[in-house]
Amino acid sequence: MVEIALTPTDEKIILAVHRYHYLTREQIANLLGINPTHTNVVLRKLIEHEYLARCERPAVSFKYLYLVDKQGIKYLKRVHEIEARLESRNLTYLFQVPHLLQVNEAMICIEQFSHSSSAITLVDLLHDYTLREDKLSSHADTWAHLQLGNRELRLWIECDRATEKDEKKFKEKIERMLTCISREWNRGRPTYILFMIFEDAKRLNIVYKWIEETLYTLNIKGQTFRLAYLTEGALSYNEVFFEPIWYQPFEKGQKPLLVFPTSAT
Repeated sequence: MVEIALTPTDEKIILAVHRYHYLTREQIANLLGINPTHTNVVLRKLIEHEYLARCERPAVSFKYLYLVDKQGIKYLKRVHEIEARLESRNLTYLFQVPHLLQVNEAMICIEQFSHSSSAITLVDLLHDYTLREDKLSSHADTWAHLQLGNRELRLWIECDRATEKDEKKFKEKIERMLTCISREWNRGRPTYILFMIFEDAKRLNIVYKWIEETLYTLNIKGQTFRLAYLTEGALSYNEVFFEPIWYQPFEKGQKPLLVFPTSAT
């Protein structure tokens, strides 16, 4: 396959798909602020020339997932000195994909927040699939490190879709997470450990109770933990960062993550 001259938009899409591992057309358009019709045109070209590929979907009701293909991997290495690999095209649409897409939405929300002000710098943003490569005892669904003026904000994010219903296993997960952060984690201690609950308010109450009980057993105050119920799908950074939606263990009421629109504006 002959290489083609890539436009700035082509390059942005390839880099975004590599960073997220898999993206839908809608997520690409939303993340990069590209017209959806134009996104379609670019994706067709990049697939034709093997810079991107897409997973086969089990039915037309499912969205296509785009991933980096052979020419895209060569481009990333040649131009950006990034070592990329071919991702699997065989994903379980009923189990893996819904969680994957929601992790993407959390990351997109953070990227959009970082672009909302010149005083915000996105230092690091890592996907679940990237973090798994560390082979630690636990890993976040998303890790974000932002610089807000002279303030550091590090976020360990869990996207909870109620797939873990066993209380014992969930509490063991919290214990592994805390052990990993205290003994293995080398990206800085999180400012907040965020549990984004996407099932319903009942699930929020259950997870809140399990976390409180685990922290109490371990004699940990849990001041970095926050939980909120959010609607599945695209997330608003104003809601996530500035609205009082977050619950803290052992505290009453709800609070925002940031109490002002960053000294950023």
